Amino acid sequence: MEFGIGLMGEHPAQRMRALCQLIESLGFDQIWVSDERFYRDVFVNMTLAVCLTRKVKVGSMVTDPFVRHPAVTAAAAASVDELSGGRCILGMGAGISGFEELGIQRVRPARAIKEAVQLIHRITGGEKDIVFEGESIRFRRGHLNFPPLRPVCVYVAGRGPRVLEVAGEVADGVVIGSYASERGIAWGLDCAAKGARHAGRRLEDIAKVSWLYTSISSDGRRARDAVRTGVAVAMWGSHSILPQIGVRLPPDVLRIMEERSYNYEVIAHLSQRIPDELLEEFSIAGTVDEVTSKLVQIGRMGIGQAAMWLFPPKGEDLETMLKSLSSDVLPGVRSVLPDNTSGP
Repeated sequence: MEFGIGLMGEHPAQRMRALCQLIESLGFDQIWVSDERFYRDVFVNMTLAVCLTRKVKVGSMVTDPFVRHPAVTAAAAASVDELSGGRCILGMGAGISGFEELGIQRVRPARAIKEAVQLIHRITGGEKDIVFEGESIRFRRGHLNFPPLRPVCVYVAGRGPRVLEVAGEVADGVVIGSYASERGIAWGLDCAAKGARHAGRRLEDIAKVSWLYTSISSDGRRARDAVRTGVAVAMWGSHSILPQIGVRLPPDVLRIMEERSYNYEVIAHLSQRIPDELLEEFSIAGTVDEVTSKLVQIGRMGIGQAAMWLFPPKGEDLETMLKSLSSDVLPGVRSVLPDNTSGP
């Protein structure tokens, strides 16, 4: 099993440099960089990461097909891939931030993602004079003006069924977003498998990643409290499909989602009402033994990489948690799970 670490664009360049080097030195396999407006640019941070490391893969988690034309994204990803010697993975999803400010409407995201992946594969595969007339995306007689190193690997991330199906249809990998329980991950894999069958592909040939809100502490309660806000955001974006997975929200939690508008204050209020059993559905948070056990469980389901977004408990920092994961958790997981990988 591989282990990736997610980094937001909130970090100044100096700290970003130190974190990337620490992540590689501690034996992690992947750095995932967020693409959230209006933080520091994702491709600038990916470039920084590949220039400061030698082995780890570096990817976006996630960019979208709306803010940038996928052809422009393809050129950026191919540039990072060339610079890194083939270590770039482009994570794509529906996106969540910046649309209102930019006046962009997110129309038929699953269709737009599918067309974006198809076009990016063609462009970074070196095809010339490409004509692409999709429902959402168009590209007319264009191509890269430099030879790409290889077709860039594109992973599609999502929580909803249609986006996960698209991952199975056209992507090199599927990233199951935020679900951390056996039933949630199994449901996500089933959706991807449905898409794969539709396209005549096999799920076994597609990389499988689980995007996990993660916190670790000697006090399990402190770790669980640290992920509450992240879980509240994930639940808000997924509450309409949770019944399909078998997850039932408490009436007071569901009422807040249905009656109030999404904003920071509401999320903070909602996070305090989430019972522990729901935290288990959307995070891996607790003691060393609890986090180790949860990662082993996830790996045994066929997930090749645990991509972890870290939420340090109050008074702790990312560096402390990275070191604890590396020294206390990862050896235990690796001793149990077979040596598989997440794909390209």
